[in-house]
Amino acid sequence: MTDSTLSERQRTRLASAFQKAEASGLRLATTGRLGALAIIAVWLGLTGNIPVDLYYHAIIGVFALLGFLQIWVSRRDPR
Repeated sequence: MTDSTLSERQRTRLASAFQKAEASGLRLATTGRLGALAIIAVWLGLTGNIPVDLYYHAIIGVFALLGFLQIWVSRRDPR
């Protein structure tokens, strides 16, 4: 084994560890975002006027969809 082979393996392992940590952080952030959006949607449903607040529920749905889209794109192109 040469030093370059060892350093290449170390770089590969380090890059893999960073990718795993980034994916884990993205899942955690998306879960937190979806949880907060769910709480807001329930709160709006309980306290608001349903025909008027449908606009806000649609916006909440768009934000949730963007979170799922971000995860989907990161899984398709892991870099």
